[in-house]
Amino acid sequence: MQIDQNLIDKFFAGKCSKEEAIAVSRFLKAPVNFNTYMDEVEKEEMESAPQIDNRISEQMMERILDRIFDRQNRRDTRIRVFSYAAAVLLIVSTVILYQYTSQQTRNQSFGNISLKMQKTPIVLKNKSSRTEKYDLPDGSIVEIEPYSEISYLPFIGNKRDIFLKGAALFRVHKDKKRPFTVYASNLATTALGTIFRISAHHRSRFIKVKLIEGKVVIKPDNKLLAARVTTVYLTSGQCFSLNKKNYATKVSEFVQKDPIKIADPVVSGDGATITSDAIVFNNQSLVTVFNVLSKELNIKIDYQKNSIRKKVFSGKYEFGRDDPAGFLNMICALNNLTVSKTTMGYTIKYELINRKPAIKLKLND
Repeated sequence: MQIDQNLIDKFFAGKCSKEEAIAVSRFLKAPVNFNTYMDEVEKEEMESAPQIDNRISEQMMERILDRIFDRQNRRDTRIRVFSYAAAVLLIVSTVILYQYTSQQTRNQSFGNISLKMQKTPIVLKNKSSRTEKYDLPDGSIVEIEPYSEISYLPFIGNKRDIFLKGAALFRVHKDKKRPFTVYASNLATTALGTIFRISAHHRSRFIKVKLIEGKVVIKPDNKLLAARVTTVYLTSGQCFSLNKKNYATKVSEFVQKDPIKIADPVVSGDGATITSDAIVFNNQSLVTVFNVLSKELNIKIDYQKNSIRKKVFSGKYEFGRDDPAGFLNMICALNNLTVSKTTMGYTIKYELINRKPAIKLKLND
């Protein structure tokens, strides 16, 4: 190792490495080197200093070297700590960024949305060879076609999300605050209140959305977006189709010869008229109204006959427009009754009206 003035200055400043400090200390022990590299001022200061025993001076030199090495080690340790911290921060940042990006991708991928990671979904399967009709909790109606199914979580918050496999027709109950969205294959069809049919069978080459009434918006997921499939808005009488092989799309007009099979009106034994669109009550007793609603909407309604025996009602319950809770509240408000939701259904009770006691007047004789 070559010893020069810069290295010697570095030595006394405590900035040498361990190997450099040992080399310089050994170098300066030689009088020739000492006289060559030390200036006159430093010589006078060192010569005027009290003479120290050689053994003690060796110990002091070891301590000086130890301090230099400790200082060097601390500096190296700080560098290593900062390096480790930077590496850990980089790893953590990378993981967080990956998780965020993955979550955003999952949120945009309608085809991969899964209900299994959440609460137990409600699954409605139609294993028969004919269309089955079901009432949803929000008052909407779904007609599930053969060998098809839907699944959904309770409608909590501002969403009503349905997951479809196969084909079904939806009569959506109007609710501007809670959009109604059907996820089928790689498409999400959203409506506020309308009637539409979706066909998305797994083995079929096409996905089709037929809008019978109202308006809907059809949004593609990331996979379809990458294939340049764009968002589509439909109006009544339009059909959207997507070819799953080449991702070709088409919006066409259609003539709905029989969009919804309308059955002949049926008059129940109690006098209520039931069609495919509504239940019509014409001056029927509330006993009849509650019995028909319970049967047709598949809900349990408990009431006391004596409290409603003389009460009647005229009105219409529209499928896909009215919901059971709202309709019962309206009937009860007109007849001084109260309705409460229970785990089994609804309970109807007579509401006592508080009357002020009559004021008795005393007449003076």
